[in-house]
Amino acid sequence: MERCKVTLTGRVGSEPEIFNTTNGKGANFTFATSERWRDRATGERKERTEWHRITVFSPGLVKMIENGNLKKGQFVQIDGTLKVEKWEKDGVKRETVKIVLNSPRHGIDFLDIAKPKDDAMTGRQENEQSYDQGFNADLDDEIPF
Repeated sequence: MERCKVTLTGRVGSEPEIFNTTNGKGANFTFATSERWRDRATGERKERTEWHRITVFSPGLVKMIENGNLKKGQFVQIDGTLKVEKWEKDGVKRETVKIVLNSPRHGIDFLDIAKPKDDAMTGRQENEQSYDQGFNADLDDEIPF
């Protein structure tokens, strides 16, 4: 399978786990995305949640996670790459799909109101603006909602 970029918006489903690799550190966590709709026949509200496995190798992101800035339940957007892992166990072929963050172009953007405690908001290694840079707090009172 060819690797492709993926962007997911949802909630961190588990506390991230830091692990050591031969090239440094990594992090794993689960991630939940939800879809909501109203059933046309019954009018009942429905919801479907998909669970994803996230693996992070990008040093800036791992450091941000290790510093405690990513917590279970936070609402974030993740930019990464799909990776299919295949293996065989007890004669049965298996595969799983992960979202991997291992490039300077990959990142985690915090969409919650509360910001992380350090300046590495997204952990990206490029000069990208974060979602709230340039926001004028004085204009906040003029927003009608």
